[in-house]
Amino acid sequence: MQLQPQDYSTTLRGNRLLAAYYTDRDSLAHALGLCTNLLTSGLTFNDSILVALDIVGIQMLLDSSESGNLDADALSGVPFPLRARSVQHAINLQRQLLGVYGTGINAASRSVIPSTYRLYQNYPNPFNPNTEIQFDLPEMVKVQIKIFNTLGQEVTTLVDEVRPAGAYRILWDSKSASGVTVASGVYVYQIKAGNFVDSKKMVLIR
Repeated sequence: MQLQPQDYSTTLRGNRLLAAYYTDRDSLAHALGLCTNLLTSGLTFNDSILVALDIVGIQMLLDSSESGNLDADALSGVPFPLRARSVQHAINLQRQLLGVYGTGINAASRSVIPSTYRLYQNYPNPFNPNTEIQFDLPEMVKVQIKIFNTLGQEVTTLVDEVRPAGAYRILWDSKSASGVTVASGVYVYQIKAGNFVDSKKMVLIR
């Protein structure tokens, strides 16, 4: 399902209200199905966060015991990065989603959801001391961006969290995880997002 520009807002609002209607009547499978379909319909960055929060919230209602564990079978249709194992896990997912709401994409590109995974060459390159790394996510997924030296040793982790579909820009200030400014040389930055893995080289000159 791909939302058309002319009915984007109406369809989004209508389906979220319908999901709330099903949720109120304990038809949680219907509510989850509606929200999951919405999540893959080409939403803007912020709207994808809102729908993801809907999905996490609905899952919390599936706790029918005092253990806090959720019914795994009932969650089979939920995208894996949003699938909560317990109520506490769902709360942590909510915090992560709220933490990235309204960030990561400039206003001009928020309505454009990438169709494929992609890692771009950093810019500027060579650089001193800062460089920008861009990457595209076509779906919500847990993503890691790490920096390594030429010996394969990890220098720092720039991103390690679930992010919605979108086009992202992050900055590396040429510092290690401990806050120490690294030496001039060649470094490798790597992305892992779902089954997608890619890496590129960059040069720091001081």
